[in-house]
Amino acid sequence: MPRDRAALGAFLRSRRDRLTPSQASIRPFPGARRVPGLRREELAVLAGLSSDYYSRLEQGRQANISAEVLDALARALRLDEVEHAHLRDLAAPAQRRRAVAGPSTAQRPDAGLLRLMRTLDHVPVLLLGHRGEVLARNALLVEVLGRPLEPGTSFVRYRNRPQCSGLQAGGEADCPA
Repeated sequence: MPRDRAALGAFLRSRRDRLTPSQASIRPFPGARRVPGLRREELAVLAGLSSDYYSRLEQGRQANISAEVLDALARALRLDEVEHAHLRDLAAPAQRRRAVAGPSTAQRPDAGLLRLMRTLDHVPVLLLGHRGEVLARNALLVEVLGRPLEPGTSFVRYRNRPQCSGLQAGGEADCPA
């Protein structure tokens, strides 16, 4: 089983285990429960999936999961925005992950923040999304870093390159472009 699918299965299992039938507003099956949270069948019903399909997802035997299925699982598991994004990242094939460059519509900077950033031309300013992607930056930041960071660029990946050891206390960059 590919590592990505195993991680997806482990994530789904952990979120299923933490959700009880009463939290999900379903009547539990009679008898003793052998699992701490929802059974696979219960989650499948909540998400509108077949039990077999959900089992294949959790066991890492299913590839190419649609966005609709991921959204249905996120709703059924009551995932927050960060967990939902993590679920999508785990489910996306590696080549699709690399292709996603721009910020999502939910991660557009507020117009007020952009106006404020434009007034701070004497200070390097960088606005990041919750996944570390560049949402906006000012000209001074580009000058300090020595290269343009376009919106959608992963600042975390940029700063974690082997040749980068961080910005110095005085503000000078010690990371070659």
